[in-house]
Formats: sequence, structure tokens, C-alpha cells
Amino acid sequence: PWMARPAERVTLRLDDGRATGEGPCGPFAGTYRTDGVFISFAGLAAADADECEAQRAENALVAGLRRAVLLERDGTTLALLDASGARTLAFQAPSGP
Repeated sequence: PWMARPAERVTLRLDDGRATGEGPCGPFAGTYRTDGVFISFAGLAAADADECEAQRAENALVAGLRRAVLLERDGTTLALLDASGARTLAFQAPSGP
């Protein structure tokens, strides 16, 4: 499984076809498919956060996951790229156990 953390309050865990994490407004979940190079996310559902102050960041996170089609790994960094090769999101693997 891959677990990444780009910021204190945002995580992404990719584990056996299930994508889960904590966004700026709460937990999100969905599914993903990958061959190790290409990736696609489906069924992404974020927390119902009508009163969340970080709703724009939450929307950007989900949109970035939905646009991702390619994985790029460099050491402990996992970047998700869109069809044009632009980085939609990047995550740093957590240190420690």
C-alpha cells in the first residue's frame, strides 16, 4: 500500500484498489485502478462539508485525483499527472512506521 501526506491534514492511501484519505474537510474514499504507470480514480466521495472553511482546498483535492491519469515516482514522492503531463497533486511518503 502507498500512503502519502502532502500536508498535515491531507493524506492519500492507495491499497488494493481502494483510495482513502483525509482531506481538508474530512475523510474521502473511492476506488482506483493502476498498472503501475497509469492510474484512474472512480466513485470519489468526500466528506459533506457545507460548513468547512477549506471547501475550496477539498474540491481541488478531489478534482486533482479525478484528473490524474499517470503516476510519477521519485524516491519518496508520488506525483499524479493529468493527460497533458501537468502535475495535479504530489504526495510525500510518511516517515516512520
